[in-house]
Amino acid sequence: MEHGMEQLRGNTAGREGVRHVLLAQYALHEANHHSECVRGAAEHVPTVPKAHTIADIYKCLHQGQFGVGHSIEDPVKFANLLAIDLARAEPNSAEPVLENVSPIGSVFRVNLRPYRRIFAGRDEFASRLLAGLCLSSAAIQAGTRKDFIMSLEWFKDLNNSGELAIRCRSYMFPGHLIDLFLEQVNDFVKTTGSIPVLGHSLVYKKFNAPSYRVVDRAVLERSSLASLLEDAQ
Repeated sequence: MEHGMEQLRGNTAGREGVRHVLLAQYALHEANHHSECVRGAAEHVPTVPKAHTIADIYKCLHQGQFGVGHSIEDPVKFANLLAIDLARAEPNSAEPVLENVSPIGSVFRVNLRPYRRIFAGRDEFASRLLAGLCLSSAAIQAGTRKDFIMSLEWFKDLNNSGELAIRCRSYMFPGHLIDLFLEQVNDFVKTTGSIPVLGHSLVYKKFNAPSYRVVDRAVLERSSLASLLEDAQ
């Protein structure tokens, strides 16, 4: 197993990409739910995430690897639900409009609250643009099972080595829980031949009230919404 971890660490580009994504997730959706550390602390304080479960990290990496396709079965229903969700989103500027979830920067979440703020008073137009972008993104065949499983192993290694640190805290799930989670994922894959698709946990919903849609960068770059990339996270 140790030899396997050394091989994982040797692939610095992929591992660093996963680290970048997860650090951004913790900075945006975890750090503000914890108190400030004692001033002058010389080392990062090991901290169990309270606004994420392992399933939420899994979902982020799954989206970054496979994009949006799995979530669109009925385009009309998808567009209608998007229009409803956008109308319910309270416009704000506290969140980034785009949130990178891909280790190679190829997939983004479009957060609906700041997105709606950009199109103040033009909800129908904004919804139509984003729906078209999502549907075009769904046609992109992205990701492989091998790369996704590797990204989960990188997450495990980064977590256990304390490298997912923001300011004074190192966010770490108990290692045995990650082992158990990955064992269950592997069992599911062996039994069904497919990668499980998970939703956000109730914990994540309570703390972060997620409201977004997933899009492919290549499609976004060719669309009328390409200017959103100027402030991409």
